[in-house]
Amino acid sequence: MIAEDAKHLVELIERMNQLKANVDQRVGFRTRQEELEEAARELEKRVVAVNSLAARGLGKPNVAARANAFLNHIDTVASNFNQAPSWIIDFNNNPFRSALRGLNAELDEHITSEWRSYTERSRHANTQVLDVLSGIPAFAQTVQKVRVLTARIEQSRRSRPTSEEDFQNFDDLVKQVDAAWGELGSDEVPPNVERFLRAAGGQEGAPLDLLTDDVKEWLATREINTSFRIRMSSQNV
Repeated sequence: MIAEDAKHLVELIERMNQLKANVDQRVGFRTRQEELEEAARELEKRVVAVNSLAARGLGKPNVAARANAFLNHIDTVASNFNQAPSWIIDFNNNPFRSALRGLNAELDEHITSEWRSYTERSRHANTQVLDVLSGIPAFAQTVQKVRVLTARIEQSRRSRPTSEEDFQNFDDLVKQVDAAWGELGSDEVPPNVERFLRAAGGQEGAPLDLLTDDVKEWLATREINTSFRIRMSSQNV
C-alpha cells in the first residue's frame, strides 16, 4: 500500500512538473508573440505613412537593403519555429531587433523629410498682416480663427505621421485656414479692398492689378499700407 502511494506521489510530482513546464512554455510563447506583434505594429505604421506620402506624389524610400536584411531574419525565425516551436522561447533576437531598428530608422528619416516637404506647401500665415488686420474690428474674429488653425498646423508639422488619418487631418486644417481667409469681409470694407485683403492673405498672394488707387487710399488712411510688400511670383520667373 505504501509502495503504491509512493508511486502515485512520484507520478503526481512528474505530472505537476510537466504542467509547470507547459505553463512556462506558454508564458514564453506569449512573451515572444507580444514582441513580434509590437514589431509588426511599429513597422506597419511606418509603411502606412510611406504609402500615404507616395499617394500624394512624394518619393518612396530607398530601403531595399535594410528591408531584405530584415526579411531574412523573419525567414530564419519562421523556419526554425516550424521545425521546433519551442525554439522561439530561447532564440537570440538581438539580430532581429537590430535589423528592425535599422529599417525603422531609415523609414523614419524618409518620412520626416518628405512630411516636411509636404507640409511646407501649406500657406504660411503672415503674422504682420494678421497683426494689422486684428486691429480692424471687421477682421478680428477671422484673424483669431486663422491664428488658432495656424498653431494647430505648426503642431501637426512637428509630429511624424503614422496613419492616413494624420494626413487627412492636416489637409483639413489647411482647408479650414483657406476658408477662414475667405470669410474676410464686412460692410465697413469696400468690395475691392476686401478682394485685395482676402487675396493677400491667401496662398497665392494678391495680384498687382488688385492694388488699385482706392485700395491704396484705404490702406493709407488706416496707416496699414506699409504692412504689405510686393514680391515677384516664382511661377513667372
